[in-house]
Amino acid sequence: MLKIDFEKCTGCGSCIAACPLDCISMVEAKDGFIYPSVDKSKCVDCHKCEKTCPIDHNSESDNDSEAYGAVYDDHKTLMNSTSGGAFSAIVEYVLRNDGIVYGCAYSKHLKPIHIRINKWDQLHLLNGSKYIQSDTLNTFQTAKEELEAGTLVLYSGTPCQIAGLKSYLGKEYKNLITVDIICHGVPSYAYFKKYIDWLEITRNIQLKTVNFRSKENNQWGLSGNFIAKDMTHNRTIKMNLFYYNSYYYYYFLKGGIYRNSCYSCKYANMQRQGDFTLGDLWGAEGLGLPFDVRNGCSLVLVNSIQAKRILKRLKLKKASISVEYAITNNTQLKSPSIRPNYRDILIEQYQSLSANEINQYFHKMFWKDIIIGRGKSLIPIGLKTNLLKLIYKRKSNRI
Repeated sequence: MLKIDFEKCTGCGSCIAACPLDCISMVEAKDGFIYPSVDKSKCVDCHKCEKTCPIDHNSESDNDSEAYGAVYDDHKTLMNSTSGGAFSAIVEYVLRNDGIVYGCAYSKHLKPIHIRINKWDQLHLLNGSKYIQSDTLNTFQTAKEELEAGTLVLYSGTPCQIAGLKSYLGKEYKNLITVDIICHGVPSYAYFKKYIDWLEITRNIQLKTVNFRSKENNQWGLSGNFIAKDMTHNRTIKMNLFYYNSYYYYYFLKGGIYRNSCYSCKYANMQRQGDFTLGDLWGAEGLGLPFDVRNGCSLVLVNSIQAKRILKRLKLKKASISVEYAITNNTQLKSPSIRPNYRDILIEQYQSLSANEINQYFHKMFWKDIIIGRGKSLIPIGLKTNLLKLIYKRKSNRI
């Protein structure tokens, strides 16, 4: 029977997909994260779940990655993307070739789940960073069915989800394209839900959407917003989301509320699980790239022969950069996020305190960062951009 290591389990869902008797399901634990749970009355000890689990599998690859800065060649799509729109370009290629795309989308009450799309007008469901763990549901199984039928399939997710998919599939498919993201770590949906439930109650609103990385005012950075219905005045409103006005966003960016396994992640290195790895090319302003990066620039790691072939067919403005520079500004390509000494306190607070009490603690303990954040927000965008450009240019010259 499956034995759960709560320190290592990533919640990828490969064990559920592998079970021939459907006796495993994801259950929320007291820390808010989902873990597999076995129905002992159905289990026949076939051990397929254990054999499929990627935790103890060798995750090393023989890829020789190439790094690029890239921007999608369509302004509207670019502005709806978190960084440079590279994911949209890969999706466009797959759909143009009658393929299927799997990725993370929000479901009811802003819960992230993996879904399947096959039309360009569905892309908006997958666009944008979701800084919450997604449930893969039955998408491993349906992706396998489509792969066996010869359909071109693109599957995107965190590195552990891609590793889980590959372990479940058990063999390579020429018609499979995988995309992993540069992942810092994942908070639980339960923690996020507690936060947004509190927002809805205290402000008498009904949240519709969340965008952690908005590009309003032509800003490419870490600011976002909520779209909500103001129940008092029966109107739609927009609420700014910054790290200094949201305990959830602050704790996410500081690595304080990640899953246990994230702090020892075996995929936080250059042994990438996906054909492509996508993230932000921070510091693109100082690299002198031959295209405009003010509205975002993707870091694209090309990790396989198939990915190198596909890259040539993507509608991307791109330029080669050094892998060393990519690693410098994305440390999760070198090592996992560091576990803050207050991480367990925050998880215990989730279990024992109200969201209002958690918010009070946030303002009491991190007031200096809150004041600094508010001060930085007053710096004109143009000046801020020029300062960052200078900083990153000096950094790139040292590499």
